[in-house]
Amino acid sequence: MPSESNRFARQEDLVPRDRLADIRATVIGVGAIGRNVALQLAAIGVPRIQLVDFDVVDDTNRTTQGYTMADVGMTKVLATLTAIRQIDPTIQVETVEDRKDKSGTPLVYIKAVILTTDDRHQRMLIGQGARKIKEIGSLTRKELEVAMNKKVFLDLDVLVDKDWMERLR
Repeated sequence: MPSESNRFARQEDLVPRDRLADIRATVIGVGAIGRNVALQLAAIGVPRIQLVDFDVVDDTNRTTQGYTMADVGMTKVLATLTAIRQIDPTIQVETVEDRKDKSGTPLVYIKAVILTTDDRHQRMLIGQGARKIKEIGSLTRKELEVAMNKKVFLDLDVLVDKDWMERLR
């Protein structure tokens, strides 16, 4: 059985342990890519990792995100924390799984979808580097905060549904 002392032998020249000592990594979103990034950070020995995700593992996440049957129903940050503990129980892991402002006050969570009838319009709404959708989301969030007199977390998607207008008639 491999010992902890030689666990880092292959990477010591590439990633010296002393250079990792002061590192704190934050992984925002522990889905398909983020979960694997978090696990690799743990594997190379990053001593402090913060995981941020507001979702719960469901059965469909097992095929694309590396979660197991035992993870279903858990928050993604808790399931990823559990996997990190199996790699290295000494890693300090902070989890963020709810939406709060800097003072700790819960934010109003609004899930919104912009529907369009074709891919070209979807690309236009999202924009290069997602700049357009960020602008739309930011302006919308600010208007909602004024109207509601509360801080808002706006979760905004742009989806294609070729028949949505027909269903309105």
